[in-house]
Amino acid sequence: MKAFMLPMITKIHPISILFAALFILPTIANNSGYINADRVYLRSDHSTKASVLLMMDRGQSVEIINNYRPSSNFDEAILRYQTNFYSQSTGAFLFYLSKGKAVKIVRKDGSDYYVSFRNDQTGATGYSTISGDRLEFIGGDVWYYVKVNGIYGWVFGKFVSYY
Repeated sequence: MKAFMLPMITKIHPISILFAALFILPTIANNSGYINADRVYLRSDHSTKASVLLMMDRGQSVEIINNYRPSSNFDEAILRYQTNFYSQSTGAFLFYLSKGKAVKIVRKDGSDYYVSFRNDQTGATGYSTISGDRLEFIGGDVWYYVKVNGIYGWVFGKFVSYY
C-alpha cells in the first residue's frame, strides 16, 4: 500500500511575506499605544460621566486591551475652544475648561447648546451656553479599554494613538 504524502513547501512567495507583515502581524502584536493630549482621564467606564481613575499626560504609554463603540452617547461633546462655566443659580463664574474636555449636553436651543461639567477637584457643576460649531459631537465614537501602570480603565478614542 502506498502512503499518502503531503507536498513539501520549499519556497514562500515574497508577496505572502509582505501580506503577513502588513496585515496579519500588526493585528496580533500591536496593542501598544500612547496618550496624544494633555490631562486625559482614565475612567471607570466608557462615558464622560464615569468616575476618574487616573489623569494621564501626553506621551503616557498604554496597553490597549479592547475597544467599545457605543450605539449612542449623543448627550456628550468635546469642547473645541476654551470655555467659561458659571453657577446655574447665581450666574457667577466658577471655572474654565480648556479645549478637548468632554461636556454633557443638557439641552439644545436653536444652534446653541446648554452644557454642563462637574469639576472633580472642587465638586462644583458649572454651566455654559455655547454655539454648536464650538463643539465636537462624539455620539458613537470609540472608547479604548486600556491598562496603564497596572490600572485598567477606559479612555476616549480621540486621545489614544497606536505606536
